[in-house]
Amino acid sequence: MTGRPEGYVIEGGQFTPFVVPGSIATSAWDVSPRGEIVGIYLDAANRFHGFLRVGDDYLTLDVPGATATRAFGINAGGVIVGSFVDAAARTRAYVAHRTRRP
Repeated sequence: MTGRPEGYVIEGGQFTPFVVPGSIATSAWDVSPRGEIVGIYLDAANRFHGFLRVGDDYLTLDVPGATATRAFGINAGGVIVGSFVDAAARTRAYVAHRTRRP
């Protein structure tokens, strides 16, 4: 344990924690049938970002112009859903279709 909030995976009875590199807190929200994980991380500037983890690779998910982005779900086709906070402090939803793998 690192003393900071971590995501984790349980596979074959094995508990494995992980943190998004450079984050001060990581929260995993969903996993696809292919093992892709989405969630939220907090950076050192206290900004929330969504993430996609594929194997040991991470991709940050940020809606352009948003002050915070969160990823809450991913389906079998790799479509990600989440929310973001716009410049007027309104929370809105988004759907992201992946065009490449990290």
